[in-house]
Amino acid sequence: MKIDWNIVRLMCAGPVNGMRNNYTDGLTKQYGHLEFQCVLNLPDKLLSYTLNTLGIRVSQGEKFTAGQTIEDLFEGAKVRLDEAKEAGRTVLRVIMPDPGFRWPEDPNCTAPYKYQIMRVYEDDRD
Repeated sequence: MKIDWNIVRLMCAGPVNGMRNNYTDGLTKQYGHLEFQCVLNLPDKLLSYTLNTLGIRVSQGEKFTAGQTIEDLFEGAKVRLDEAKEAGRTVLRVIMPDPGFRWPEDPNCTAPYKYQIMRVYEDDRD
């Protein structure tokens, strides 16, 4: 399997200490698909699995859209794709439920999962 994109990990400045801006770079150039972003500070193996698995699926012809729920990325848990801005471009942000399977908009969602929908990670430069 050829991986012809990169994963970039950047520390996020702002009110949520320790969060990261993790995103793919190359899916748009290679496949005409939006890049993926994950703002959780996940272990390297889990982050790589998440973003590379989505990238591999894109390289095999699958198309993803904002608002889509993906049920087969992790056993027993769904993820959702939200549209976000990152460095002046539109990306698909991977949103994960917390360990209690609560989405960030649920008032009982725990940190850091509840911060995934904050606009602090977006860059609105166009």
